[in-house]
Amino acid sequence: AQFDLIDSKTLVAHGLYLSKDDIALLNQRDAFLVHNARSNMNNHVGYNHHLSDIRNLALGTDGIGSDMFEEMKFAFFKHRDAGGPLWPDSFAKALTNGNELMSRNFGAKFGLLEAGYKADLTICDYNSPTPLLADNIAGHIAFGMGSGSVHSVMVNGVMVYEDRQFNFDCDSIYAQARKAAASMWRRMDALA
Repeated sequence: AQFDLIDSKTLVAHGLYLSKDDIALLNQRDAFLVHNARSNMNNHVGYNHHLSDIRNLALGTDGIGSDMFEEMKFAFFKHRDAGGPLWPDSFAKALTNGNELMSRNFGAKFGLLEAGYKADLTICDYNSPTPLLADNIAGHIAFGMGSGSVHSVMVNGVMVYEDRQFNFDCDSIYAQARKAAASMWRRMDALA
């Protein structure tokens, strides 16, 4: 607050130790808190018990697995385990809040299939054992769907993953990633 750095484009990651005053400031300035449940659990750094107090809650991965289905599940189940009151619908809203966060920061519209919006779309092939309705889709995401349900993905109107196949050469990307990982591990080992 002192330096006036927080506004409606602000993204605070993790926010595990925010005070009630900090949360009030985020809400007053219409800023976002991006909750990274699996990363927090993996690093054993704590849990934010005030998620239900945050107006603009979004979900992120902090790079761990980059699977938003799993992120929503872990966020929900960790929240419930900690005695939290929120249900899957709140975490599904946190998924869609990412669209508003991106819209504010990238000067484009995200989140709807309408003229003027980025055409980003995930198509799932999910054989639901119970009726799948607008009112219960969050429960299906939390309890049934997963990344294995993803059939196709469109980014800005371009199919990048179709019929469970990428439209680019993954092998060369994976080879580069393995080299980069080995190099990073060597550098990290040298620090020890």
